[in-house]
Amino acid sequence: MITVTAMITERLRLQGQHLLLALCLAMLPLVAQGHAVLLSNQPADNAMLRSSPDTLTLRFNEPVSPVFVRVLDPSGDQPLGELPAQARDNSVVVELPESLPDGGYLVSWRVISADSHPVGGSYRFQVGTGSVDWAAAEQWAAARESTLLHVLHVVNRSLLLLALLVLSGHILCRLLLWPRLGPAEQNRGLDGPRLWLPGSLLLVTTPLQILLQGLRMYGQDVSWRSLPEAAGLGLSSSLGQSSLVLLTSAVLLVLILTTGELARQRAGNGLALLVALVALGSLLMTGHIATAPNAAWLVPVLALHLLVAAFWLGAMGPLQRAARQADRMALLRLLQRFSAIAIVAVPALLVAGLAMALYQVDEAAALVQTGYGRSLLLKVAAVALVLLVALDNRFRLSRQLAASRQGTRQRLQRNLRVESGLMVGVIVLTATLSTFMPARDGAHHHSHDHYLPYESMGDIIQREIEGRLLTLDFQMAHDSVGENQIILAFYDADGKLVRPQAVEVRFDLPELEIEGQWRELEAVGQLYLMTVSDIMIPGDWTILVNALVTDFDRDAFQLEEEFY
Repeated sequence: MITVTAMITERLRLQGQHLLLALCLAMLPLVAQGHAVLLSNQPADNAMLRSSPDTLTLRFNEPVSPVFVRVLDPSGDQPLGELPAQARDNSVVVELPESLPDGGYLVSWRVISADSHPVGGSYRFQVGTGSVDWAAAEQWAAARESTLLHVLHVVNRSLLLLALLVLSGHILCRLLLWPRLGPAEQNRGLDGPRLWLPGSLLLVTTPLQILLQGLRMYGQDVSWRSLPEAAGLGLSSSLGQSSLVLLTSAVLLVLILTTGELARQRAGNGLALLVALVALGSLLMTGHIATAPNAAWLVPVLALHLLVAAFWLGAMGPLQRAARQADRMALLRLLQRFSAIAIVAVPALLVAGLAMALYQVDEAAALVQTGYGRSLLLKVAAVALVLLVALDNRFRLSRQLAASRQGTRQRLQRNLRVESGLMVGVIVLTATLSTFMPARDGAHHHSHDHYLPYESMGDIIQREIEGRLLTLDFQMAHDSVGENQIILAFYDADGKLVRPQAVEVRFDLPELEIEGQWRELEAVGQLYLMTVSDIMIPGDWTILVNALVTDFDRDAFQLEEEFY
């Protein structure tokens, strides 16, 4: 009877694991979009209109959720009051209830992208031909995220990831490492780390993450009275939804691991494993990878990366305690078992990390020219140091321990502390990466080659145009109407060549009321290139260029040229 009961229990446990694995796979997001980028807006930036527009339209590269769109005059007042913004496909549309009087206006906007990142900005336009004090209006432009809020988000996210990986890793270590420990070591608590700290940390940082996300969405004009509204905004985002899954899993996991009898039973370990997988799976519901165009293969790669990282970090505590308390043979068995798993797991971790890094950073220059790339380089350096320490443990200290060399335990304890500290640094850098836009080249890659055969194209148009933030060097090789090749280069105030995050161009022929379509340009190195065939009619054409400089800053350029 005991054997039959054990068999039934084991079968139920395995079926439960398979069921939860299926649920985890079903939870994986298949969103085929990425970080939101404003592609265009109507009215255009710096537009001078004869009459008031009926609507305001902001077009993005993906569906977004509007937080607010405000029309401000130079004094900071909202002449039309609060305006409801509607999401329509990839655009945000605001219907103006009445006409705007002549004057200058600043449109301040804030939206939430598919990966839960708040994105905001502002642009200006003018109704009528009078003079406008734009200097006074600029103070009402959409502000960047406050430094304090940014730091709080990174710190909280780091603590959350640390607590989650330690708890989940502890479960994996129970299944993979504890069989190498004898009953004496297990009874002395080597298999039960002090879980109250990471458990409590996870229960505090998860709801705090929802609130901080809401504050980031709300903007800088938040007050104590608006905290409930900010929390509601946080819950409505994909990060808030994944946090709810994580919080529920964290509560169950802490209850299982702190209930003495259940924690020591085999069924309790199986249940804890299922809940830990759900908790880790919550990280796959949002973020850069989950909303990348190739999420179908990137999300499983991230899942593998998380599992190995959790096991590695979760093993640090038990290994340190074993180095202090266990007898030499038990410690050797534990180290040998950990090394045997690491031989397979560490290469998988590195390959998964490399695959994601190569996808997020599509060219070497982005590693030093973007905040995402620089943070990624620091993370790679920290991981390299972790590997060096781990290799020293594996090939030097383990052999010295087997030979009973004096002082080996102390050196091993020191190395394990250093390894743990470096891994905490990796987690902090991972949390920092989540606040930057990936350096990948957007979603507009083309298979054809771009070139500018100036020697065979006749005239060359070259113009230098000053913007609010950058200077545009515009070059166009053309012979007549028809196909034309353009090349755009951007320079900062110091004359340094820079590459905006996204650039688009539009060709209009006002005399015939022809308004072209916005077209995204492909980045080639530091330049933006495109072959266009929009100019099919002779006349005085207006060329509009929009450049997304940062998440919150955009520059607009305009020139007029005659084509014959």
